[in-house]
Amino acid sequence: MPYWYRYQRGRSVKNIVKDRLIEKSEIITKLKKLEDLNYNDLKIQKDLYEDELRALEEKYPVNIFKNNLKKISLARKNIEKKLTKNEIKLEKISKNLKNKTSYYIEDKSFFAKKKVVSSIILKNITAEDIFKIEKENFDIINEKEFQVLLSYFKNLNEIIFNYFHIFNIDIFENNLMSWDQHVLEDNHFVNPYDFIKKYNLTFSIYIYKKFVELYEKDISNYLEHRYMLDENQNYILQKPFFYDDASYIEYDKYLVDEDSWGDYYHRIDETIYSKKLKNNNKIKSIHFSIRKFQSYEKKLLSNQKIYKKFYENSTELLKRYLRKIELLIRSKILKSEKKTNQGKVYVMKNKGFPGMYKIGSTYGSVDKRAEELSGTNTPYPWVHDYHIKMQDAEYYEKQIHKLLKDYRFRKDREFFRLDISKIRKCLNEVSKISEKGKNKISTHIIKKNVNL
Repeated sequence: MPYWYRYQRGRSVKNIVKDRLIEKSEIITKLKKLEDLNYNDLKIQKDLYEDELRALEEKYPVNIFKNNLKKISLARKNIEKKLTKNEIKLEKISKNLKNKTSYYIEDKSFFAKKKVVSSIILKNITAEDIFKIEKENFDIINEKEFQVLLSYFKNLNEIIFNYFHIFNIDIFENNLMSWDQHVLEDNHFVNPYDFIKKYNLTFSIYIYKKFVELYEKDISNYLEHRYMLDENQNYILQKPFFYDDASYIEYDKYLVDEDSWGDYYHRIDETIYSKKLKNNNKIKSIHFSIRKFQSYEKKLLSNQKIYKKFYENSTELLKRYLRKIELLIRSKILKSEKKTNQGKVYVMKNKGFPGMYKIGSTYGSVDKRAEELSGTNTPYPWVHDYHIKMQDAEYYEKQIHKLLKDYRFRKDREFFRLDISKIRKCLNEVSKISEKGKNKISTHIIKKNVNL
């Protein structure tokens, strides 16, 4: 072993899928990366997280999930009833499949080969009648209600799959197992098309069954015939040749004794159904779609308890991310406004103090300031009513207090009793004459130009 060899632990399938999904996703989940974003990028992340939360709360709440499980179960039962009726019809038609056998020998003087031709034919029915039933089966599977519900569960399953990997949402008892392991081993997942597999939805299946039935019968007859001729029972290693094509046309047709076994055996499908199917692209397309439905293997989550756990954990996690992003945005705003000396003079009101308003200033978010003021000392929260943006906001807050000193509730507090329209007018006029705080105006000039 080379001296530089070092054992490296392999990465789990779950982590590999997680990295791939994160690479494709616009959402940033690492807090360190969020902290390094600028204001505009943080706003984008906030919008993305709000969209995710809105989709879960509006489109995929637990009660809608439960109701849709009931609806899709009823839709499935309705489909099964209709498919059963049509399967009975096709089964009845298949009774008209008959076998026509002809025996020939090559036109040769020496070593002439015996050949047997088995033709499967369909009596007393038209191909169009069968095509009609097959199309009905296709339309039944594609009923709008069932497909809409299926689309809902497919989209939701993709969301659960993404959250399980990207956010490592706690859903299952053993969250360390990969998604595929859970799908294979848990009974929380179902194949939405699984019930369709038990039905014979196209007539081609019945023709195939006829071939199998005749083949098994031929083998049995052949072995019995060889056993009579071979006491050593070597017939086990000798089987006749079977062909499902029309190559028998190439040789001369001299009828021989039916009791003799042919050297070559041809079986062909000469039903009117198969002949017309070859040139009917529409029905061939329906056959392809039906096979696709029956071979569908993807399973979808159907357990209510598991989904409730996913929903509660996911919504709570998204709200935590949104709170963190909101704090980061406020921090960016505060830093920016402090740097440019750009703040806000605000007016707040409180339901507990009717007719009284608080006038203050901040370099951060007015709403955040309202939250800070709404502590345990007030029965009702402070609410943002009005504000103006201006430079040197703290200086002009004090000037406005001086202008409104006659309406002050208490000398040492920032509360005022007067009509809100007068307060707004005062703030707007101060902002106007100071050019939004760019010019530092004295108290004397402010009083002279502001009329209440």
